[in-house]
Amino acid sequence: MNEELQTIVSYGRLVLSVVALALMAWLFGEALMSRLKLRLKDGGQFALATTLGLVIIAQGLFVLGLLGLFQPLPILLALAAGFLLCRKTWQRLWAGDALERSIRTGPVLAGTALVAPMLLLALYPSSGFDATMYHLPFVQSFLAEGSLTFVPELRFPVFPQITEMLFLAVTVFGGLEAAKLTQLLVILLAARILWVWGCRFSPWVGLWAAALWLGTPLVVWLGSMAYVDATLSLAFVASLDTWDRWRRGEGDRWLWLAGVFLGMAAGVKYLGLFFCGALGVMTLRRGVRPAAVLTLAAVLVLAPWYLNVYLRTGNPVFPFYEAFFGASDWTSRESVRDGESLEASQMLTQRLVDIGSGLGYLVMVPWNALFERELFNRTAPLSPFLLLLAPLLPLSLLDARRRWLVLIPGVYGLFWLTTVRDLRFLVPVLPLIYLALTATIEPWLRSRLKPGAALALAALLVAPGPLYAVYKCFKRGPLPLTEVARAEYLTAQVPGFAAIHKLNTEHGSDYTLYSLGGDRLYAFAEGRFLGNRHGPYNHASALAAFERGVDLEAYLSELGAGYFLLSPVMPDPPGDPFFKGRFRLVHDGADGFRLYERLSPLVE
Repeated sequence: MNEELQTIVSYGRLVLSVVALALMAWLFGEALMSRLKLRLKDGGQFALATTLGLVIIAQGLFVLGLLGLFQPLPILLALAAGFLLCRKTWQRLWAGDALERSIRTGPVLAGTALVAPMLLLALYPSSGFDATMYHLPFVQSFLAEGSLTFVPELRFPVFPQITEMLFLAVTVFGGLEAAKLTQLLVILLAARILWVWGCRFSPWVGLWAAALWLGTPLVVWLGSMAYVDATLSLAFVASLDTWDRWRRGEGDRWLWLAGVFLGMAAGVKYLGLFFCGALGVMTLRRGVRPAAVLTLAAVLVLAPWYLNVYLRTGNPVFPFYEAFFGASDWTSRESVRDGESLEASQMLTQRLVDIGSGLGYLVMVPWNALFERELFNRTAPLSPFLLLLAPLLPLSLLDARRRWLVLIPGVYGLFWLTTVRDLRFLVPVLPLIYLALTATIEPWLRSRLKPGAALALAALLVAPGPLYAVYKCFKRGPLPLTEVARAEYLTAQVPGFAAIHKLNTEHGSDYTLYSLGGDRLYAFAEGRFLGNRHGPYNHASALAAFERGVDLEAYLSELGAGYFLLSPVMPDPPGDPFFKGRFRLVHDGADGFRLYERLSPLVE
């Protein structure tokens, strides 16, 4: 079999591993929902059951990680045991009952023409900054150690890691690149939940809201990256959908499920805690008992992750809010101003200042996301239709049914002003905004649009998403089908990759590298990779040794690093005779990265 055909087969394995994950998740979630007598007739069963199953798989992998069983055989045996426990469900599947219902009402929005460019975009080699800096390295470290480990080499050595557990599940059987496809799965699940939820207003509201979601280039981009924001969005929209079912009187069990999905959101990312608080307050207004049920369900899911973080660091939201929990080697920017550590009262005051000074910035987000993209590091834009429709949001405040769909994003936007103001952090509240907007315009359009025109409007709303995927695929060039093509692609996409590829080619995993300014290269290194903005191998320690070659050599010798990689944004290395005699330049890339070999012995 030639190399191109082998690569095509490997791409197929990536897709099959994620399809298998989706089916196993659906099976587990369907079995539990059946046990709880949570049955839907509105088409949302498959998406909610699959989302619930993803929670079950992630929590199960957490237990395996604590037991040191992150190997293919234990994971396969655990999944097989779950499969057997769900025998009644898969027997119905085999009989065609559950399968026929799920396929008929499943998350198929516009067929292959819509999904194909998104899938193709997700198949390109991983190159996203956070993905290769810590999300994928987490998975690599877990599999290398066989357990849920603290990884001090990374910028963030520990986090709530539900999404990383999903990455790990598909990596074991499909390879590391399969991780990105889990995010395509979750944006499609979120679209289906949003569609069904919107249909409780009107069928066109559901269709248009889902179209806006998948028509958002930033959502499509997240669906092609090994990031966690898409999973957070799925968890939040699932929690709100199930909470709304409880609010509408469909049964108290839906409130329990809403809590589970809130716990999932917090287990994906610290930002999920905001959503726990927001929905908790809204539930408390309806009684103490419902709030207690919601809280208990959420805590059961999120507690293992936060307890793991706390036991390893002493800070349950490590490395943030260190003014409250104490500083560490990973001191965050939000706890330091002008080189001085902030007290808790100063930090809270600064938060209020950030909100007050940022209101105009928040209002301008729809415009800036399209026309001032430099403010957001030129990340993928929001939907252009959001800019056109956003002025209608205040009208939703006049309708009690839609008011909370605007209030939650509004309050979250104020909170967002106190963070790093990354555009993707706003994605979890986009489904609420899209529901509010489409529910606002639908009554006005209902009598003016025939079904054909309404479908055409949906096609128009969704078009920017797949068109963005087509544009990105065209810009990236042909999908790499050989190792040489893959290396050329990553060399063009990731500054510093060429130096890492040289080490991998010449030494395999038998090297230790200290990198100054190449944090995102961690996932590509087959050897030991040291050097990051924070932690015990921080850049400041290396820069402190830059005055003299003997000091730099001593620092690298202490770490056992035989190679030293220097980013073009960092100062030049020492120019003294000692440095020139003990370090040899072995790679000077067009991207500005320089790789030096330390000629002195590793053990002195």
